[in-house]
Amino acid sequence: ALAEEFSVTAFVLRATHHPEGDYPAGVEVREFPQRPRRARQVAAVASSLVFGGAYSPRLYRSKPLLSALSSAARRDRPAWVVAHAYHVGPLALGAGRPAWIDFHNLDSRIWERMGESGSSAASRAFASLQAPRVRSFEKMLLGRAAGVSCVSVPDAGEILEIAPSAAPLVVPNAVDLERYDFRGESPGDGVLLFVGDLSWAPNAEGLRWFADSVWPLVRSGLPRARMEVLGRAVPADLRRRAPDWIFRGEGGDTRPLWARADVAIVPLRAGGGTRLKILEAAACGVPVVSTTIGAEGLELAPDTEILLRDD
Repeated sequence: ALAEEFSVTAFVLRATHHPEGDYPAGVEVREFPQRPRRARQVAAVASSLVFGGAYSPRLYRSKPLLSALSSAARRDRPAWVVAHAYHVGPLALGAGRPAWIDFHNLDSRIWERMGESGSSAASRAFASLQAPRVRSFEKMLLGRAAGVSCVSVPDAGEILEIAPSAAPLVVPNAVDLERYDFRGESPGDGVLLFVGDLSWAPNAEGLRWFADSVWPLVRSGLPRARMEVLGRAVPADLRRRAPDWIFRGEGGDTRPLWARADVAIVPLRAGGGTRLKILEAAACGVPVVSTTIGAEGLELAPDTEILLRDD
């Protein structure tokens, strides 16, 4: 849509194990490879603990990208430099042109919740340490950005608490209803499906809780139930917790999996923004069971359009 009005160049950080992206027509793309995620995580944790500051944006630092972006900004003088996630906000701010930052969620709130619900004392301690640091980082970005967007009204309210002078534009997440077919009935095979990147801590923590506290209840009530997980970077401890689950790794098109799922589960106990997995499931006619936090920000009617349960 932007390419209809602007000349758009995308500066993309790409993990070395990812295939080349499927980019929209009309957009010039420049890719910049990243080190393996595990190496970046270790370096970011160490840097945050030793030097202070927030962990998350350290994962996405890139001198080559910033150099190329700054050079292009001086040459082309773009109307906007858009950070498509707050993590790369400093790259946009460093380009010397008006910066727009898209907040997919308020990460500081997620860290606060992780500090309360993490599965180990170490993870809770680290999250509690990060929460105020991330909040300070968000406040800095909100104070310097020329424009800000978010995906829900609750997130907009949170932004205004951090920076009262901000004017966040709410642009809700959505799915293409022509791409996802709404089915008439469930297959009835007892398949529960979770879709999500397990390198994102709230997804992994939510599945740990589900495996320990909920899955045994499901199996006792429905012995033929099967659990499938689509998402990269499955933690080894989760495989041990749930040896009977089917882990399908990182996938592309989710539609074949939604087609054979009876239920979509969203067992998040920390989160922000809104969940695309819920929108995809709903578009396909797959019933969704979610925690309250997992579904926040979406205007779905409890008990008729979604089932909300926190136990």
